Formats: sequence, C-alpha cells, structure tokens
Amino acid sequence: MTVEVIDAQLHLNYLGIEPGLAAMDAVGIDGAIVDLWPLSKSTLPNGAFRCSYLLAEEAARRFPDRFAYVARIDHRDPDLDDMVGSVRSVPGRLGIRIDQPSADTLRDGGHDKLFAAAEKYNVPTWVILPNRLKEIEPYVRRFQTLPFVIDHAGMPLEWDHFSPTRFEPLQDLLALAVYSNVSVKWGHVTKLSADAFPYPDVLAQLRRVVDAFGPERVMWESDATLSAGYQTWAEALFSVRSAELFDDSEKQWLLGRTAKTIMRWDRPDFSINHVVVADDHWNEYQLRLAGAGAFPHKRVSVSRASEVSAPLPGERTMSTVALPNVKVASIDDAVRATIEGVFRPSIC
Repeated sequence: MTVEVIDAQLHLNYLGIEPGLAAMDAVGIDGAIVDLWPLSKSTLPNGAFRCSYLLAEEAARRFPDRFAYVARIDHRDPDLDDMVGSVRSVPGRLGIRIDQPSADTLRDGGHDKLFAAAEKYNVPTWVILPNRLKEIEPYVRRFQTLPFVIDHAGMPLEWDHFSPTRFEPLQDLLALAVYSNVSVKWGHVTKLSADAFPYPDVLAQLRRVVDAFGPERVMWESDATLSAGYQTWAEALFSVRSAELFDDSEKQWLLGRTAKTIMRWDRPDFSINHVVVADDHWNEYQLRLAGAGAFPHKRVSVSRASEVSAPLPGERTMSTVALPNVKVASIDDAVRATIEGVFRPSIC
C-alpha cells in the first residue's frame, strides 16, 4: 500500500532544513507541518508578542512539497484581525497554534476576538490544552465553522504509564467528537503505553478515537524532536502504519490525508517517473550519477533521447534536451531527479 505520509507536527528548528529532510527521507515522511519552538519573538508596547518564522518560511519556500507551517498569534495583538487575516496569504502558512491559554483568559472571553477572526478568515486553529479540554468546549460550540484541532489528543503533560486509569482523560476528547468542526492530532500518547513497540494498548485507544471522530478528523503527528526517550520517529510512524486495527483507507487518512484536508495544504507534486538524457550528455550524466554515491530511485526510468519518440502517457518526465511538453533541466538536475525521484524548480 502506498501512503502519502504527512507528519502533522515537527519542531524543525531542532534539526535544521537539510538534516530534517534527510531524517524524513530515512523514515519515510513525505511532508511535515512545522511549528517553531521555542518561539522567536518580539514584544509590542502593550506586552503582546509577535513571532518571526524565518526557518519555516525558508523551508516552505525551498521545499514547498515537503514543508508547511503554522503561526502563533497573541490574542492581545492590537492588529489582531489583520494578523489573522493574513495568515494564509503567506505561501506555506496554513493556520495558527494557541498554546495552553490560561483558564482565566478562556473563562473571561479573552480569546473571543482571536477565535472570531480565525473563523472569519477560515484559519485552522490548533489548540494545546493538556487535560483541560472542557475549557475549550464553549468556544467549539460558539464558533461552529472554525476548524479546531486538538493537539496531542488533549492528554495530560504528566503521565504514569503504569496507572490503570491512565487513559481516562481521553473521555474529554471523545466528548468533543459530536462537534464536526473538531479534529484531533494524535501524538505523544505512546508516553502512556505500558507495552513495547508497537504499543498495542495505545493503538486500542486510537481505535476508540477513530471510531468516535472518523478517520477524516484524526491526523497523526510524531512531534519527533520532543519524543526522545520513549519512541523514535520511525516507531511513531510504523506503530500506526503496521497496525492491523486499521484498514488501508483509514491509514491513508490518519497518516496524511486528514492533515492535508483539514489544514487545506495544496501540496505540490514534483515527482518524476522518467528522465531523458541527450545523447551528447549521456557519458557525463553517467559519470556524475556514479559519483553521486546513491542508487537511482526505484520509480524512475532513464532513457537516451534517441530512444524516445515521446513521453509515455501519464508519465512525469524531465529531459536535458528540448522535447514537446517536457521540463528541460541541466545534467545535474537530471542526476538529482534520478536519485530523488523529484524535479523541484529552482527557487531563489
């Protein structure tokens, strides 16, 4: 089964762009939604913060098929409406994240304007409220067309994986399933597991959540940079990908389609199936390919231009020589496309 795998949360600044891509390739992650943490922020005169997203912006600009990101907006920002309204006008910026707002602020309506603006501009909104999901329910009911995404399944920060009642906080999450505008990011729950990989006790809880919300409202996240000590990135992915509790369609949703759909990520497809090399480039291409020290991508076939009259129907083709309706690229681009299976346009 082929699955488009989207990791719904990654703190890329712990890794960097190139190391992050290398790790994603090794694990089998097609794309990731970045949340920069710790924050890079400045303080406004009224005490509100504003964040910058230089690393996330660069990642989304250079690799728009691999990275998108979310913003953080202070509910006290004097330009709140404009800030929220501009979120999705920036390439690769998909939504906002609200991190553990105080109980007093939520109770007193301090986030009313922020949620109202997010609903007005249809900005998906992640909310992290560990073991406090009852506090968000009034907002979920009030802002019925705003896509709310519950971070880390709403589970507590302090977990005892030997406690017989460790999964009881999931009841508050399951209670939100009746609201069609609520989705779930499933991650960190393996901290509760009393079992070794693939964590069957946690997978049984994921089954409950999928049954309540439907797979179309549950998205997998690894939060890999903050999971050291209890699971690897690969374990986070393959515990779900290999689970027999979910059919192929459910896995398609859980591991990628839900994140793309809820976050409205129009992720470009730069995949290449066929590389055509001009006859007078062939020897140089072969030398550079051999020198790259990597195997060709299993999906990519390579042909001399003299052997091809036209690209096969439905194929994604690139060439080092001009051909009708085919992307033209350099020999180096052809080598990279052969190895990586993608031809990503150069972006300055």
